[in-house]
Amino acid sequence: MIKRFLLAGLVLLLATTTLTSATEDQFMLFEELEIGMEGVGKTIIRGNEIRSFQVRIIALIDAPGTLNDFIEVRVSGDAIRESGGVAAGMSGSPIYVNGKMIGALSRAISFDNSPSPFALITPIGPMLDLIEPTRTLASAEVANVIDVEPVSTEAALNGFTELALVDRLPSAEVRELNPDRYYAMPIATPVLVSGLNDRAFNWFSTGLPQELRTSFSDQLEKFSGHNRFLNEMSMGLEDRYPIQMINTGLPSGRQTMPIGSIRGIDDLQAGGAIGVTLADGDVSIGALGTVTYRDEDVVLGFGHSFLFTGDVEYFLTRAYIYDTVGNMQVPFKFGVTTERMGTLFQDRFQGIAGMVGTKPDSARMNVRLTNGMTGDVSHYSVDFVQDNRFLASLVFSSGLTLLDRAFNQVGQGTMGVEYTIRGSGLPRRLERTDLFASFNDIAVPGPLQVAQIVFLLAQNEFQDPMIDTIDLDMTFIPEVRTARLVSLTTEQDTYQAGDIVRYTAEFMPYRGDNFEVEGMLRLPEGVQSSRVTLSVFGGPRQSSTDNGSAPVFEGLDEIITLIEGISRNDQLTAEFLGIASDDVEENESTSDVQTVHDWVITGEESLSLTIDQSSEEPEVETNLQIEEEPEDNEEIITEEESEQAEQDDESEEQSCTQLFFC
Repeated sequence: MIKRFLLAGLVLLLATTTLTSATEDQFMLFEELEIGMEGVGKTIIRGNEIRSFQVRIIALIDAPGTLNDFIEVRVSGDAIRESGGVAAGMSGSPIYVNGKMIGALSRAISFDNSPSPFALITPIGPMLDLIEPTRTLASAEVANVIDVEPVSTEAALNGFTELALVDRLPSAEVRELNPDRYYAMPIATPVLVSGLNDRAFNWFSTGLPQELRTSFSDQLEKFSGHNRFLNEMSMGLEDRYPIQMINTGLPSGRQTMPIGSIRGIDDLQAGGAIGVTLADGDVSIGALGTVTYRDEDVVLGFGHSFLFTGDVEYFLTRAYIYDTVGNMQVPFKFGVTTERMGTLFQDRFQGIAGMVGTKPDSARMNVRLTNGMTGDVSHYSVDFVQDNRFLASLVFSSGLTLLDRAFNQVGQGTMGVEYTIRGSGLPRRLERTDLFASFNDIAVPGPLQVAQIVFLLAQNEFQDPMIDTIDLDMTFIPEVRTARLVSLTTEQDTYQAGDIVRYTAEFMPYRGDNFEVEGMLRLPEGVQSSRVTLSVFGGPRQSSTDNGSAPVFEGLDEIITLIEGISRNDQLTAEFLGIASDDVEENESTSDVQTVHDWVITGEESLSLTIDQSSEEPEVETNLQIEEEPEDNEEIITEEESEQAEQDDESEEQSCTQLFFC
């Protein structure tokens, strides 16, 4: 939830009152415009000076729906000439006719390098609708191609009869197939990324390559939903959203105004620079644009969407423009976002809207890196917007970059990872440790596992975790410490129920001497099997949760418990197989786990054990003989003798019941 520094109700009342009373005096709506009208626009092309340029209306595109209306203009003047045309980053530049605002410069025509290039203006009417922070704006179905009425007599359209609104310029082949069509693209600056190294940037923008996903698939299979995670990571930000990304090459995202600059646009006034960021700190990811209009604490800008993600909570920042860079397709402003000013809460087709003086919910990742050889410790931190759609990608890319920065190479090694994840929507914090080893790229597996856990929490079906803190502590050494289980022995081959089975597991390390690990596991008292199997394996058991046997959870707490309980790469598990569940009491266990410190262990061995089910009680033999007298010599038995005989028979009968046989 947005934390507001001002009373929301008062802000809304002031904004509504101001808008109603000022509409007639400050704005000229689309239906009031005429072809041939001239005006001025305002923008920054370098530094913090707001410059003016000239505008002349040459066509009015009145398409179905107010969101599809555009004003086509020719722009000119020193600011346009120095920029090399209509530059990306000018989006949102306010345009005035007769002193009244008519809209925001929003789209440029590709490959137009004329002194007075074409551009499109988003009318101010639909943008003003974004001022109401409580109103949900409907997303319009935007036609890819809009028929252009031949309303202009000058050679404005140069023979074109179709206007295509595109996020990216189509290929040359597509353009050749449509010779009567010209293309208008949003003139937002590309998403500028600072603080990510090249490979982290490439994977963030275009997705993890197949070979990388395949090489780490076994490692990720231990967690439920690993296939969904890999599919998510296969898509970069450029695949998901209508943006282009540029790596600035700056080593850190923590940017400030250049030394000696004068901060003259603190109030984010019309024509000034504005930034929207997804990450801020040692890594910065965001776009630059221009402020169109400010009504009290509500700021409108861009004249088009940022990511077209609707109701959002992104960082709204100031920005500084170093200069405007020429480009054959569309020039763009090169600059940096600076300090946060508020929250962007509307990302719509007709523009963006934010409120100054508010603080969006965010997730901070604190990273502590320790060089196990030298003892050197480095600290980094990055704030991410709390958006579950790409939080996992941000975590992985940032974590990978910070590790690469510390290693200063791509290579082998062993890394211990300990992390804690907290969130206001989590029933409790999640804590986990693990150990990784790699012969090729030790920087990848740790951040990738943390990103996968963040993804599982973010995509859970029960509640929004609202992750706000990720504490990541990593220790690395260049030595590869892996060991494979090669043999398993026990003290004896035959046991009885309740006995303790002592075993020895022998490991062969990578380029080292073999070592042994001893353990013990007690057989259940009620085991009925004549043979059981002792199985010992290193690391986690590979799950089959993505093959139709996914566990069923009843709450987010159960997911956290499962994640924390999955065996680590440095753990040795011993378990009995072949014992019926009915033979195991509630306080008994058929498995045991121990940690083999500082080693990533693999392999599995098993032994078949005999269970002696014979009784310990001695057998008692009897030689009872009953002599029978011949019938001819039958004796006469008195009454007393008869009673005594009956008592003797009862005594003998009781004695027989205590023997195995009589």
